[in-house]
Amino acid sequence: MGNVTKWKAVLYDWRQRRIMDAVASPLDKLSLTRDTDLRPDQAARLAEVYLSAVEEFDGMLARIGLDTNVAPLKAAARLDLYLNCVDCSQRDACRQWLAADKNDDGYKQFCPNAGTFDCLLRTEH
Repeated sequence: MGNVTKWKAVLYDWRQRRIMDAVASPLDKLSLTRDTDLRPDQAARLAEVYLSAVEEFDGMLARIGLDTNVAPLKAAARLDLYLNCVDCSQRDACRQWLAADKNDDGYKQFCPNAGTFDCLLRTEH
């Protein structure tokens, strides 16, 4: 299992266990750091994010042409971009842009990762 897929799978599993065990400590993020190569600060932030943000982020990457099989993002860069994404206050604008299914650069108007995406796209092509 690739690094990116692994942390997403561990996050989903951890969230499911938290739902089933309401008395478990919300600070118990040990499995997120033990089962992946995440730093404790990354695990703490991931443990608090909305699960739908994973799909939105993956959708954004696919739409703009990043993180392809030909040129995958390095795990550290992908995770940092993802953590910026989940902290974003423009979720509605993002969802609308993704739902519009246009291949334009409208994301640059709202996305906190737009500058980094553009740099990555320039170096990839």
